[in-house]
Amino acid sequence: MAEFRLIPHSLSEWWAARSEMQRDVWNMGFVVVGASVLGLIGWWWGVPKWKEWRQGTAIEQVEQFAEQGDYRSALLALRRATESDPSNPAVWQRAAEFLARIGSPEVVVARRNLTRLRPEDMGLKVALVTEALRFSDLESAQEGLSQLEDGARQDAAFFRLAAAVALAMGQQADLENHLKAMLEVDPDDYAARFNLAAVQAWSTDDDVAAAALVELARLCAHPEVQVRAALERLKLAALSRDPVRVDQEVAFLLRSFDPEQAGMSPLRTDPDEPPGWDLLLNKLRDRARGSGTDASLLARWMADIGLELEALNWVKELPSEVQQSNQLTPTMLDLAASTNDLELLRELLESGRLGRIPLNTVNLALAARVQALEFGGTRGMPTWEDAIATSVNSLAGLRVLARLGGVWGDEMEVNLALEKIVELYPREFWACEALRVNYAVAGDMEMLWRLYQIWAPRVPHNTSVQTTWIMLAAVLNRIDNRMLEVADRVWSNRTEPVDPAVVLAMIAAVWRSGSIDTAERFFDQLPVGAERNPRALLWRAILASDQDDEATLSYALRNLPRESLMQVEVSLLEGVLAAREQRQLAQERREQLDAQGPISGVPGGTARIPSAGE
Repeated sequence: MAEFRLIPHSLSEWWAARSEMQRDVWNMGFVVVGASVLGLIGWWWGVPKWKEWRQGTAIEQVEQFAEQGDYRSALLALRRATESDPSNPAVWQRAAEFLARIGSPEVVVARRNLTRLRPEDMGLKVALVTEALRFSDLESAQEGLSQLEDGARQDAAFFRLAAAVALAMGQQADLENHLKAMLEVDPDDYAARFNLAAVQAWSTDDDVAAAALVELARLCAHPEVQVRAALERLKLAALSRDPVRVDQEVAFLLRSFDPEQAGMSPLRTDPDEPPGWDLLLNKLRDRARGSGTDASLLARWMADIGLELEALNWVKELPSEVQQSNQLTPTMLDLAASTNDLELLRELLESGRLGRIPLNTVNLALAARVQALEFGGTRGMPTWEDAIATSVNSLAGLRVLARLGGVWGDEMEVNLALEKIVELYPREFWACEALRVNYAVAGDMEMLWRLYQIWAPRVPHNTSVQTTWIMLAAVLNRIDNRMLEVADRVWSNRTEPVDPAVVLAMIAAVWRSGSIDTAERFFDQLPVGAERNPRALLWRAILASDQDDEATLSYALRNLPRESLMQVEVSLLEGVLAAREQRQLAQERREQLDAQGPISGVPGGTARIPSAGE
C-alpha cells in the first residue's frame, strides 16, 4: 500500500532523512528563489510606479520653479522628467505645453519627439510646423510638413501651412502656388486672397501687377482684410513717387472706408500732405483697434513714414487683449526701443510675453542703452557684453538682445548676440543667416568664412549653404581635399533642373584645384538663361583669362555688373586679370629676345652663368 502514500508525507520523510548541512543548503536555496520571485514581482510592479513618481515630482518642481521665476531650475527639472522616461508621450506633451508657455524655442524639440512617438497624430505634426515657424526653425518646419499624409494635403489648413513655410523661406513661386491651391479649396478665404494679391502686386509682369491692384481694391471693401489691403495700396502709391496718384489713392480709400464720402472732395489740412490724410489715418486706426495683426501692420507702417511716436502712443491706448497679442507685442518692443521709451521697454521685457528673460539681462541691457545715450560711443559695450553673459542659458534673452541691437542700429551689439546664439544653439539657423548678411555687408570675409565653417556642417542637405561655402572657399583660396569632397557630394545630389549655384560652385572648386579645362566643361550644365548671371559672367571671365580667350573675356567683362559682386570677388577677378597681363608682358619680352637672335660671342646662343669662384 506504500504506493498510495500522500506526497507531503513522503516529503517529510525525505526531509527527515537529510543531514543538517543538506538542510541548510536547501533552506538557502529556498530563500534565494523566494527573494528572486519577490524581486521580479517588485520590479514588474514597482519600477513603473517609481518612474511615475519621479516624473510627477519633476513636473511639480517645474511648476514650482516657474512660479518663482527660476526658469533655469525649471528647465533642469523638465529635463529630468523627460530623461526618466523618454518614450512617454504624456511627459513630452507636458514639456511642450510648458516650453510654449515660457516662449522657449526648445518647444520645437518637444514637438519633434511627440511626432516621433505618435506618428499617426496629424495634429501634432501641424503643431510642430507652427512652433517651428514661430522660432524660425525652417528645417523642422519643412520636416513636419513633409510628414503630413496625402489625405491631409488636400485641405486649406495644409496649404496655409505650406504657404507660411514658403514665405519664411523666400520661395515666391511656391508661395503663390500654395495660395492658389488654398483658394481653390476655399474661395472665400479673404486672408489668402489678400496674401496672393499682395505678392502679385509687386510682380515684374505689368499685367499680373495690374490685376493684383484691382483685387486689392476689391478687398478694401471686406472688413477682415480692409486695413491690410489699404496699407498695401498706399505702399504701392508711395513707391510711384507720383503726388497725383497718392492723392487719388487717399480719396479712393476714404470712399472704401466710408461710402458717404462718395462725391465729396476731401480737405487738404496740410500743404505737404494729400487731401483727407488725417481723416484716413483716423479711419485706419479705428478699423485696426480690434486686431493684433492689423494693429501691428498699421503701427509699423506709421513708423516707416516717420510717425513712430504717434504709432507708439496709439498702441498704448489699444485694449489690453490686443496689446498682449503675439502679433503686436514684438511691434511694441521695436517702437519702445526706437523711441527710447525705456520704462515701457522694461515692462515688456519683464512681462514674459517675449519669452522668459533673466532679470539681470534686462537690467544690464537697459543700463547699456542709458550709457550709450548719455556718453555716446562704445561706453555701454562692456555692460552689453555682461548682458549677453547673463543670458547664455536663455535663448529668449539672446534673441531679444539681438533684436534690440538691431533697432538701436549698433552692428557690434547685434553681432555679439548673434554669435553667442550660433555658438550655443546649433539649430538657430536664422542667426547664421542674419550674421551672413551682416558680415557680407561689412565686407568681413574672414568672419564670413568662420561662420560657414560652423554653419555648413550643421546643414549638410542645405544646398544653398553648401554651395556658398564652396564658392567662398574658392574665392578665398581655401579649397582643400575636404572642400573638394563637399563639392563632389553636392554635385552628386543635384536635382533637375540643375541649380545654377551648384554648377558655379563646381566650376569654382575645380578651377582652384587646377583643372581649368574640366571647369570649362561644367558651363555646359548651366540652365538656359543662367549664363548672364553675374557670377556666371565672373567665372567666364576668370576662365577665359586663364585660357587667353580674348573674345569670351571681352564679352564677359562687358556684361558683368561688378557692383553686384562682393569686394573679394572683384579682387579675385582683378588679380586674375593682372596675372594675365604679366603673362602677356613676359611673352612679349620673350618674343623680343627671340627676335634679337643669339647673344654675340656665345656659341649656340646659350649664355653661361659664371660660377661664384670665377
